[in-house]
Amino acid sequence: MSSRELTEWMVFYGIRPFGEDREDFRMGQICSTVAAPYTAKGHDPLAPKDFIPEMQKAQTPKEAVTLIKAWARANGDA
Repeated sequence: MSSRELTEWMVFYGIRPFGEDREDFRMGQICSTVAAPYTAKGHDPLAPKDFIPEMQKAQTPKEAVTLIKAWARANGDA
């Protein structure tokens, strides 16, 4: 891919985003619309973001080892 083509894709993405994040938002909009009639009076309707799962950031190896050691201590294995 040339530098020019990469730049064109970046501009296109800025105008019309695509990918998993965008798909999650679109599904959140659909779910929010479907849930709206079932919202109790006096309560705010659910927003699209309420239907989008938050992804956890990946753990570093050091974080994983720390969690495993803590789990082992809590279970009397260390």
